[in-house]
Order: sequence, then structure tokens, then C-alpha cells
Amino acid sequence: MNFEQVKPHLEGGGLIAYPTETVWGLGALYDNEKALESLIELKGREVTKGISLLVPDFYMAQDVALIDDERIKNFLRIAWPGPLTAVLPVRSVISPLIHGGTGYVGLRLSTHPVVTRLLALTQKPLTTTSANKSGAPPALSADDLYWLPPEVGVVSEANLEAGGQPPSTVVRFQKDGIQILRSGAISDDELLRLAHLCDLALI
Repeated sequence: MNFEQVKPHLEGGGLIAYPTETVWGLGALYDNEKALESLIELKGREVTKGISLLVPDFYMAQDVALIDDERIKNFLRIAWPGPLTAVLPVRSVISPLIHGGTGYVGLRLSTHPVVTRLLALTQKPLTTTSANKSGAPPALSADDLYWLPPEVGVVSEANLEAGGQPPSTVVRFQKDGIQILRSGAISDDELLRLAHLCDLALI
């Protein structure tokens, strides 16, 4: 699938597979219930686990999540774009298929050229969940996408593979500080440095 086909395909409720810095991901528009249901069914994923979203900039992140604390805003402005998934209180307009009833949503701001172009086309948040069945190994190359049905568009025009970098670090922002949910590309020491810089505590 080339980039010109992506937007109408997604707006029609379709799914895409695309490379990221780490592995191949599955994308649907965040506000298309039909597409979200198809994505969850395809992966065999429990709704309660929620689905993270890609956003093109900090401003769109604020349309999805409640980011009222200036310390958290400063942290994100420093850490993004980069390998950080920020788990933040979700706005009420976001589908439960995204937040899974948790009250939180995971957001990423990616530097991968394919992701950047996709978000420029859609002008909307895009789901980012690994392109594999739940519990199966992640898709590290286009060859690992063999299991996808033909109606899932594989974004291949750029001929770029997933970067194979370490997974993103996942942190949850709470009133009393930052909780590390998954260690990853950003070290704990670097997180501690950024937290102190922004007057936040690691909990």
C-alpha cells in the first residue's frame, strides 16, 4: 500500500501495518469504532488491556489526555519525540476500546519517518500495537506479517523496515510522581535525571 491509499483506507474503517523504531505496528484511526473493533478481534486482545496511540505533537496529545500539571508538560516537551510511552489520564471523549476502562491512555511521539508521514496524512492519533497475535512474538520484518488478512494494508512504499531498537520506556504520570511500568530505551537513571529536572518524583 502506498501513502496515497492510506488515508481513505483508514477513514473507511481499514487497518494498516507499518514499521516503527522497534517492531511493525498495527494502525487504526483512534476515533473509528469499526476499525478499533476489527483491530482487537484480529489480535485476539483483551479490551481491558487498552491500546496506545501515536500523536504527531504535544498539542494533539492534549486533545487525547488530560495534561494539566506544568511539571508533566515540561517533562514531555523534553522527552518527546523519543522512545517514551507516556500513560496519562484519558479524556472522556476517547473510546473505551482505547483505554480499556482504565481511565488512562498510553501516548507516543515517534521519530520514525514512516510514522511521521502517516500522522501528517491522517492528522489524527493512530493506534500503535505490535503487528502480531496477542502472546505471539512481535513482527520484526515484513516477512513476519504473513498472518495478516489481505484487507490489512501494509505500508511498504518507503521500503523501510522496523528499526529493531529497544522497546519504548513506559511510564505512568500520577499526581504524586512518575511510575515506571516498563524499562526500555530510556534508562532508569535518565528518567530520574529528567524527573528531578522537572521537579517530579519517581515512585
